[in-house]
Amino acid sequence: MRALFDSFGEITQEWTIDDVIAEGDKVAVRTTNRCVQDSFFGIRAAGFEQVFTATFSFEIRDGLVVRTWRNAADLQRLLQLGARLLSPTTTS
Repeated sequence: MRALFDSFGEITQEWTIDDVIAEGDKVAVRTTNRCVQDSFFGIRAAGFEQVFTATFSFEIRDGLVVRTWRNAADLQRLLQLGARLLSPTTTS
């Protein structure tokens, strides 16, 4: 994971918290992120602002985060950087 994040290079980002929902030992946070970074999953991103949403879920125990889940619109980010979806080719 560290190598993956290191491959992104420099990043400037601004997070906005859109919603926080808590019940029992779980907290869900819906966010919007605006960022500019050198690259994202191998696609050059320098100079291109990406705007995407993400949801983080946390399990809290004794006041500490013991588990975290992340669901983000990474495909949306790739498309903003110019990635294109291709149809799978069929072979006969």
